[in-house]
Amino acid sequence: MNTILLIFQSLIAVLLIASILVQSKGTGFTRSWRATSSTRRGLEKMTFRATFVLTGLFVLVSLLQVFI
Repeated sequence: MNTILLIFQSLIAVLLIASILVQSKGTGFTRSWRATSSTRRGLEKMTFRATFVLTGLFVLVSLLQVFI
């Protein structure tokens, strides 16, 4: 069981790192096309929300790994 959790945790960690790096400040997906837009839309908004979901999953799997 610990091996499965460790593999799942590693996969989530890689996805979380990738989603954070994609969101580098000032160089978002739409920043190059619209200079005046300050709201997140489309793919940028989905990536922002996915970062929170991945963070929650990472914390949950980490706690499960400690207590199991």
